[in-house]
This record gives sequence, C-alpha cells and structure tokens, in this order.
Amino acid sequence: MNSDDIVFYRKVWIWGMLFILATPVAVLIGLTGELYSIRNGQVKVVPKKIRLTASFSFGMLFIVKIIVSQFNS
Repeated sequence: MNSDDIVFYRKVWIWGMLFILATPVAVLIGLTGELYSIRNGQVKVVPKKIRLTASFSFGMLFIVKIIVSQFNS
C-alpha cells in the first residue's frame, strides 16, 4: 500500500488532532476502521488493540465531561 492511497482521516496524526478538536469524530473513526502510520517510508497499520483502547478511553472521558458539565449548570 502506498501512502497516497490512504484516506487523510485514517492517518494517525490526523486522528490525534481530531481527539483534541473533535473527540466524537475521532472515536467514530477509531472504532470503524484501520488507522495507518508512515514510518521510514513504509505504511504500518496501527494495532487494533491500541486503536480500540484509545477510542473507548477518550469516548468515556468525553461522556464523563458532558455529565459533569450538566451537574455544574
């Protein structure tokens, strides 16, 4: 697979930026498909265990943040 064949939102650095800017979108991307990183000119697939753990963790943090903000208002 060539790095040009990868859809931009499946690249690890975009996924990381989406966690900061749009957490729900990043969680959906992480749960619905593969993520790819490019190292030394080679395309590597992010292991499913890492992808799912990060997605569930940030998803739970997002939900907790919403619940806490509801109690504060």
